[in-house]
Amino acid sequence: MKKRLYCLCSMLIGIAVACHSQRIEVSRQTIKGDFDNDKREDWLTVVCKTHYEKGEEVPKTWYFWEITVEGKLVLGSRKTLHFTDSESLDAVIGGELSYFSPHPGIIVRAFREPHGSTVTITYDYYLYNIALHDWYRYKIATYDQATWEEASVAFEYCNKAQKPLVGSKSRRHSTALPDPMLPKSPLKHLRQLNERKWYPKYYYDFVSCIEVLNHLDKKIGRKAIEKLVKHLKPHNSTWAHYIVSTYLNRNIRY
Repeated sequence: MKKRLYCLCSMLIGIAVACHSQRIEVSRQTIKGDFDNDKREDWLTVVCKTHYEKGEEVPKTWYFWEITVEGKLVLGSRKTLHFTDSESLDAVIGGELSYFSPHPGIIVRAFREPHGSTVTITYDYYLYNIALHDWYRYKIATYDQATWEEASVAFEYCNKAQKPLVGSKSRRHSTALPDPMLPKSPLKHLRQLNERKWYPKYYYDFVSCIEVLNHLDKKIGRKAIEKLVKHLKPHNSTWAHYIVSTYLNRNIRY
């Protein structure tokens, strides 16, 4: 009997120590949009938990561990879907996970990692498939600003296997689907932006702008690109330099 009590006490102490060495911060996010592209308002509610662990060498110091997500989609058709998500964190720099919908039928997952005064952001684009009733990741964009003066944007297109947002089975196909995020005429779109003297103000705006430039004929669109740089330069010289060096083949530091 004493041996059983000792074992039980040992288990309870172990549980108490494990709980005491971990900490969780909870945040909530609610967004609305037309997620399934049926012209009806939908809602996405996300409960995001940031997990911390105490350091072994410095017990009073808390370190980042991971982010876990519980998501709830309430569609205009009154259908409710649930999904989970997670992201491992660097013990020191941590990170933030959020979701938004920039276009009907699309949900974007944004994971941001701060590096002091610089940042890396990964955008996962999920497109709704009406036949499979789920959203599938069809492209990934990564914004990387290693220093104040240097930034880059890279795209990866998931043409063979696409990860689902809600379900567990990946979607496989051999041909790329049309991207609703891209304008039919990139040059016309850029000229329209220039007429409004538009320039990217936020990270996601800059990433979207770069993808448009990637689908633009550099020779034909040179003047339009130069006008964009003219509008952007007074506000963000780092982004202006990236566009000049990448699309105008000039390495001029602003």
